[in-house]
Amino acid sequence: MKKHWGFSLTELMIVVAIVGILATIALPAYNTFVIRAQVTEGLNLASAAQEAVVETYSTTAAASITEYGGSGPAAAGSYGYSFTPSSIVDLITISAIADTSAPTLTDARILIVYNSPISIAMGAPVVLQPGSGTIDAAGLPSAPLDPEAPIVWGCNVLALAQAFPYVPANCRF
Repeated sequence: MKKHWGFSLTELMIVVAIVGILATIALPAYNTFVIRAQVTEGLNLASAAQEAVVETYSTTAAASITEYGGSGPAAAGSYGYSFTPSSIVDLITISAIADTSAPTLTDARILIVYNSPISIAMGAPVVLQPGSGTIDAAGLPSAPLDPEAPIVWGCNVLALAQAFPYVPANCRF
């Protein structure tokens, strides 16, 4: 009698089923990992905007600083920052400071607006908020900018529950 070498149909079906189960577990985890990496890249792109806010606020003699709309060249009286949209980030906006002698908690706020697939997954932009003092339970500075105090940066996401798996630990409040 001849001996047959190879795999039976049953053995092949079991291997295909195991590969299918592993793929259904691994694919969502991989997608979450990719979005997290892209969100982190957006935060890295915004670091230049953070530097522009710190530099402009510390050196300006103007009574106010104009907002930056999110893309293109900086406006006169603005932060001197410009952003070109990328494949990951659509806009990085910086809010105005109406009165540099008495800023409010929402002054110089940076919004990172991601492109469509990431923004759908996140549900809201990431907010970077400069201020003074400490970071409170909501991830925001406890006091507005103060020229006599060091600048601290808070990080928050407006739709926290939906964005929780994608943002770095310092933005999860």
